[in-house]
Amino acid sequence: MGGAQTGTGKTAAFTLPLLQRILPFASPSPSPARHPVRVLMLAPTRELAIQVYESVKTYSKHVPIRSLCTVTRIINLLPKQRQSLLFSATFSEEIKKLADKMLKSPVLIEVAKRNTVSETITHRVHPVAADAKRALLVKLLRSSEFNQVLVFTRTKIETNKLARELQRAGIAADSIHGDKSQLDRLKALEAFKTGTVLVLVATDVAARGLDIDELPHVINFELPHTPEDYIHRIGRTGRAGKQGTAISLVSAHEVQYLVDIEKLIKIQVEQVVVPGFDPEYDYEYPPTGRKSHHRRPPAPSASVAPAARTRREHSPGSSSASNRRKEPYRCRRFRFQQAV
Repeated sequence: MGGAQTGTGKTAAFTLPLLQRILPFASPSPSPARHPVRVLMLAPTRELAIQVYESVKTYSKHVPIRSLCTVTRIINLLPKQRQSLLFSATFSEEIKKLADKMLKSPVLIEVAKRNTVSETITHRVHPVAADAKRALLVKLLRSSEFNQVLVFTRTKIETNKLARELQRAGIAADSIHGDKSQLDRLKALEAFKTGTVLVLVATDVAARGLDIDELPHVINFELPHTPEDYIHRIGRTGRAGKQGTAISLVSAHEVQYLVDIEKLIKIQVEQVVVPGFDPEYDYEYPPTGRKSHHRRPPAPSASVAPAARTRREHSPGSSSASNRRKEPYRCRRFRFQQAV
């Protein structure tokens, strides 16, 4: 078994030695009998399988070795006696138990500490109310900072819905998930890679293992329920030594997921509140488990509203307005940095 961070060359790590090992059996003959199945590579998604297949073709283009990107036909041809290898960016206890059942006395090689993330990735959290997430996402995507963004959601329905809403907001967006046809998924991915599409909204499984050259940004519209999925998500950026940014929009009911993620990656992620997009009143970090709802406090009465508007209407150069912008946002038990 081999464990390494995403984007560090795991495909080459197992493909090149395999090609060297089976090179003595290479044959230019067109006869299928001279080309039995000698290696099977399994990937969790079609996109990743195609990506690995393209890498194998590139690595073996100067030798007479064939490669196929299909499953049923290959499995039926596999010999009972074979060598099995498992490569992954994360190794949870569940995966380790599964590997122990599938592999015989496996040797584990890890090039980094288990479940670590690349040091080239900058992490940031924007606490925000759940019903304001879409508006905040549009605001972020319209800024000059973002030119190519992979956005993650938890469900296929939310993926389609969010992509449509971004399109209505004038943002070039598309979605990718398991219910789409293979052709549609490849078209969306190619449009994203070439820059025709600015934002690609994806589910965890659909984007697992995708290699997009120099992808600068990943945004978690919703935090994953499993901390290991966070590592796979943000592993699409900051690959091969390049810099990347991972941003998460976190509402009150997701704070425990954030805590679990920080515990796994051993990083306390910076939390920045964007002005105008405050989190729910009962957003607690760390959570105490005592809150029972996630509603904001009631709006001020009509009698105090005019005074509030007067304070907001101070000119940017006034002392009170300047001091107000610098004042950190307070949310029960946690002090956030106020974004300016």
